Amino acid sequence: MKRTLSAAQQAALLEAAMRVDVTQYEPLQTFIDANDRPPTVSELATYIADIRVTEAVAIANRIAKVVDVVEEGNDENQSA
Repeated sequence: MKRTLSAAQQAALLEAAMRVDVTQYEPLQTFIDANDRPPTVSELATYIADIRVTEAVAIANRIAKVVDVVEEGNDENQSA
């Protein structure tokens, strides 16, 4: 089932994205490795934002899967 995020859920996702710790990805070094040059400040900010959003979406997708499993379990318990 495809879910649509409410405004509150979208806001929570954005807040989660802002809090993602990107240091493990070493964004400066991975940018240099990928582009053979150091980034501008704007490029680095965009690169870090992309990492944060990707992580936040992954977290949201994982939460949605857990909720789906719980809901399926509840449906099975109700029909039994």
